[in-house]
Amino acid sequence: MIEGLNNHITLFERSYSSLNESLAEVSIANQNITVPEHPFWKKFANGWEPDTERIYQSVVKPGSTVLDIGAWIGPTLLFALACGAGKIIALEPNPKSYLAIKKMLDLNPQIAAKITLLDQAISNKPGVSKMGLVEGESDTSTFGIQGDEVEIQTTTISNLFGRHGLDKIDLIKIDIEGAEGLLADEIAMLSQRSGQKIHLSLHLPLFPKTIDKNRLAEAFQGFDIYDDRGEQLNYQALKVRLTSDEPFPPWGSKHGNYFEVFLIAQ
Repeated sequence: MIEGLNNHITLFERSYSSLNESLAEVSIANQNITVPEHPFWKKFANGWEPDTERIYQSVVKPGSTVLDIGAWIGPTLLFALACGAGKIIALEPNPKSYLAIKKMLDLNPQIAAKITLLDQAISNKPGVSKMGLVEGESDTSTFGIQGDEVEIQTTTISNLFGRHGLDKIDLIKIDIEGAEGLLADEIAMLSQRSGQKIHLSLHLPLFPKTIDKNRLAEAFQGFDIYDDRGEQLNYQALKVRLTSDEPFPPWGSKHGNYFEVFLIAQ
């Protein structure tokens, strides 16, 4: 068990109130943020992803730097801000979600100076890729590599480090709807940054069929691995999860082999 990642952490107080048809106010840790109205914000105020919040509380401290890859409409940005993060680089390739965050920053100049927002996706190489909503899905958080609605600029984590001078990053959060399957080399690179902490969401049903899952699993060998509740997993246990063909494994969600890990580079 990682110290701090347990149910004894007191969650931040959250609240939601509608301002009008297009705007709402979300409060977390006594910070009031005006946001574009979205049905999700009520769910956020009611305690969305307490284990994710506990990870942020245990890692992100006043002045911390956070790299948020797959920021969606901004809930984990609010976690980072509530913890006192001083610098946040946020990537969101979904045009609608990107505009929602941009509007949030325009409405809240007190946080805008801390957040650099990029309309890019992380991939295994820089360039252009088609992305969009998964067929049959309407939730914009499912925007990813299985869709082809729009062309998106892609970059790599390595390129981000150089471009934005990210020598020390207290937390890297990656939630990119299956594109993480492309990141074996990038994950292996991150394992060489001793002490680097990563919160990674894995969506195996959304992986491209060409992904070599064994090669991806090998990239995790340089990390101490935990589930999102702080219980340690050995490498072989993670490899089983990554290479399993079981449609609804016991560690997954009601949607299939979806799970999260917390990584610390050795």
